[in-house]
Amino acid sequence: MEDEVFQDMKVEVFVRLKFSYDSLSSDKVKSCFLYCSLFPEDFEIPKRGLVDYWICENFGDRNESYSIIGSLVGACLLEELGEYVKMHNVIRYMALWIACKCEKEKHGFFVEAGAQLTQVPEISDGFFQFMDALNVLDLFGTGIRELPMGISKLNSLQYLNLSGTLTRQLPIELKMLVNLKYLKLENTINLNMIPRGVISSLSSLQVLEMYNVGIFEVQKGEDNLLRKDNMLIEELQCLEHLNVLSITITSVSGLQSYVNTHTLPDCTRALSLRLFPGPQSLNIWWLANMKNLGFIYTVGRSDLGEPDVDVVMEEIETHDDAGGGLGNSMISRETCFNSLHTLMLGRKLRLTDLTSIILAPNLKYLFVGENKHIEEIISVEKLDDVQVGDENFNPFFKLEYLILDELPELKSIYPKVLSFPSLKRIEVYKCPQLKKLPLNSSSANGGKVKIEAEERWWKDVEWEDDSTKTTFLPCFVPSRHRY
Repeated sequence: MEDEVFQDMKVEVFVRLKFSYDSLSSDKVKSCFLYCSLFPEDFEIPKRGLVDYWICENFGDRNESYSIIGSLVGACLLEELGEYVKMHNVIRYMALWIACKCEKEKHGFFVEAGAQLTQVPEISDGFFQFMDALNVLDLFGTGIRELPMGISKLNSLQYLNLSGTLTRQLPIELKMLVNLKYLKLENTINLNMIPRGVISSLSSLQVLEMYNVGIFEVQKGEDNLLRKDNMLIEELQCLEHLNVLSITITSVSGLQSYVNTHTLPDCTRALSLRLFPGPQSLNIWWLANMKNLGFIYTVGRSDLGEPDVDVVMEEIETHDDAGGGLGNSMISRETCFNSLHTLMLGRKLRLTDLTSIILAPNLKYLFVGENKHIEEIISVEKLDDVQVGDENFNPFFKLEYLILDELPELKSIYPKVLSFPSLKRIEVYKCPQLKKLPLNSSSANGGKVKIEAEERWWKDVEWEDDSTKTTFLPCFVPSRHRY
């Protein structure tokens, strides 16, 4: 009897939800709603990623897709969580019921939820043979090690995501995917081979994400794009429709060639510099004209020997308006690094300060680690060199996370007290000469911040006054790792 009552309630709920679905304004909006049921239970779906899917499924352009998200939220069929949306489990069950039962022929959904797979099934070369209508293939975070040659059969494929996989090389057959618009390879740390001609053949490509690619040993060979920055840059310049790019570059000379191109700097969103050993001079101002650059990660390859990289900041260089190349016109504070939100400076770079980061007013995350040369984050003496202009400027106004790791010579973050109105967390590890933080009792909204560090370092911190000490002592979190 109880089971019958429960079933009746379930049917009643589904009927009411089905009415909300039937009331949606168009078949396109209904298709977008059902699409969200493809994600796992309780999954927070990034709006931007969802829009990318819908564009490749030909549901609409970017503006229309965001409008559809808004209408689904307004109909209480999706829950809005900032930059994400989420589908309630009951609504998801209803959506799967509609897609797989009521409108199976129209939408062609096949969903196997809760299978609890512990390893990726093997994919045979013929697996994709009859999937020529497939638009989106997302293998993000799976343990897949290689793509089958049959991937060339996916004639309609517009979106391929291999980010975070164990893929070791891209098959030459990938060059057949001439309709591909999105290729995502970020954090494919095992990737060691991209055959020459693959990237340049993807003539429809609009988004290419190659950040943090090939961290481990790269396969030898003259036709491997991951071995030669300049060869990769040449192929990238063949992509006429490219408008979003994240890239890994392995030499200063490669970076110099990259910033000298006419189109690539403007579409760069993230840049990983993994510098090899040997004497090199890196001018950070080469990056200043990358107006959309949001993420920089710079690190030396210590596994191959000690890098010898001088970071030069004295000269400020820009693209010459007359037609490419590096000129000598001065860069003002208002024109560079405005999009930069994340900066990670890793091991072995030879620099004594990071004063130029004041030119990144929207910086939210700063990591500086394993550097035996750096003595201060911002040098007051060098502020004039970067044309600050405003004497009352407030560094780190939008900074949320500050992580300082293994900086034996670091003595100062900034000599004056800072407000840090957005700060959420500070982490300090192995910085024995850093005795004082630029805080007073009003900083970080009156101490609404977590400070993680070694206990022995925390005991010796010098405070602006007793009020500051009282404000921030409760913020301390003992270091839980490393030491």
